[in-house]
Order: sequence, then structure tokens, then C-alpha cells
Amino acid sequence: MTQPRHSLISLDYTPYYHIISRCVRRAFLCGRDQYTKKNYNHRRQWIKDRIHALQDVFCIDIAAYAIMNNHYHLVIHINKNKEQLLADGDIVKRWSRLFKIPTFIMKELDKGKTLSLRAQILVNIWRKRLVSASWFIKTLNEYIAKKANKEDDCTGRFWEGRFKSQALLDEKALMMCMAYVDLNPLRASMSTSIQSSDHTSAQARHVRSGQINLMHFSDQLGEKDKLPFSQKVYSELLKESQKLILNKKTDLVDIKPFSISLDNEEFKQLILSFETTFSHFAGSQTLLERIKNKLGMKRLKGLCFVSQYSTSLDIGSALV
Repeated sequence: MTQPRHSLISLDYTPYYHIISRCVRRAFLCGRDQYTKKNYNHRRQWIKDRIHALQDVFCIDIAAYAIMNNHYHLVIHINKNKEQLLADGDIVKRWSRLFKIPTFIMKELDKGKTLSLRAQILVNIWRKRLVSASWFIKTLNEYIAKKANKEDDCTGRFWEGRFKSQALLDEKALMMCMAYVDLNPLRASMSTSIQSSDHTSAQARHVRSGQINLMHFSDQLGEKDKLPFSQKVYSELLKESQKLILNKKTDLVDIKPFSISLDNEEFKQLILSFETTFSHFAGSQTLLERIKNKLGMKRLKGLCFVSQYSTSLDIGSALV
């Protein structure tokens, strides 16, 4: 049974989410079409430029990304703290970069008046949308679809009806999902190293460039609006993951960012198949069972898998 989006994305669970959005047409989102021989690689830049523009509007941070031939991955952080610091005028200014603002609201702001009830209701709606993953993806996908349809001289759907979301409930799920996203080109045999994996956050961090502003790593516990593990730990994870994907021997025993450990078999499964191991929620056995009971689900994909490693998986800290 399809779950409503509000039950899948909620700050009550976590501020971190893995987003996957796929094309429906045979013509690629990006890459080279083997039938028409047309190259669509320039569309990757469309996506990066649009995400960069949306970062100036929405209170949503990008932890990781990978732009593939017929889909893209994002790991996002919904920054509620940033939204709470914005005044009503800031909300209107941000929203006006994407949509037309009613004239009466602009007049009230220009005159320095207290917003009327009618205006305040609209501003409160926009405020909620600035921390909405659904609105972020909507404004990204609609823009790309219009440009692609115009270029292809056609109409109709460009994207699948719903993007897929996975709530990342603890530090381990976040770290492994980011690595899974960054290593997409390697798994797809599109590159032979992290450094040569174009249009990924791993490459952008390596060369320290790119339009998309990426979240910073933290060097100690409790740093606000930063990833809850260090860059050194994440780099070590990517290095070992690259060995695994390229069919080389890996001696990974433990990776311990702030007391998180990984079993070898668990590590292999998550690096190679994170997206299909879990459905809409990823995390420890305790956290998944809590979600399952809260939503009244009979089954929750991934729960059987994590129960095999409950002694290590339950060490990770929840992200709320």
C-alpha cells in the first residue's frame, strides 16, 4: 500500500533523507542515447545549476549527490534551524525568487506595516514549504522537465510520478547512504575511481569546486548544521568501498565514527545495495521497529536485514 508523503518525510523521524528521481522516457536524462547517438550530458549542468539556485531559496542542505544517465540521487538535510531564524520579510523575499507574490503583500511590506491576517496565512504556508522536501523536488523536476521537453520538441511526462524517499534514521544509515550515492558511477562501471566519478559530491569535495554548496563534516559531537561524522572517517569509508566495488580485497574490520562499527557482510550489502535493502526508512533495528509500530505497518523492508546485526547496528545514534 502506498504511504502518503507526510508519513514518510517528517522531522519527527530525522532531518536527513535520501531522494531518488527517475525518468520515464527511453531518452536519457543525461548521457548518450545509443539509438539516436545524441548526447545529453549538458543536462547534468542544468540539474546542478538548478539545485544551486534552489539552495538560495529553500532551507535544505545537500549532503551528497550523484547525477546518473536516467536518474539522480540526493541526500538532503532539512534545516529547520535556518527556517526559524527567518523573518516574514525574508520568507517573502525567498519565495519571490521562484513564484509571483500577491501585490497586497508587497505593499504591506513596503509600508512597514504589520502583516494582515490574510497575508500572514500565506507567509506561514510559504514558510512550511521552504522546509518541504516535496516542494524542493517539485521545483527542481518541473524546471528540468520543461527544458528537456522543449529541447526534445515533445510533451508529456519526463519524470516518474513520485520520487522515492528514504528516511535516514541514524548516523550509520546516513554515512552508508552517502557512500552509496557517491559510489554510483563506480558500481555502474562509468568510472574507475572516486576522483574520476563526474557529477558526484565525492568528486566535488575532492577537487573543492562545484556550484552546489555541500554540507561540512564535523570534528566533534554536537556541531549544528554539520554532518555528524568527520571527513577523515568518511574518506576512509569511500576508500574501502572503492576496493570492494572494484573487486579488490578489502580488510575493513571497523569504521568507528563516534562509536559506530560495521560488520563486513553488513558493509558489503549496504555499499552495493543500500537503495534496495530498505524501503522508505533506514536505520537500526530499534528505530525501524519504532517506525513500524507508529505507522501500524505489518512489515517493513530492511527490518529482517538489520536484525541480523542488531548488536552493532543499535550502537548508532539517532539523528533526532
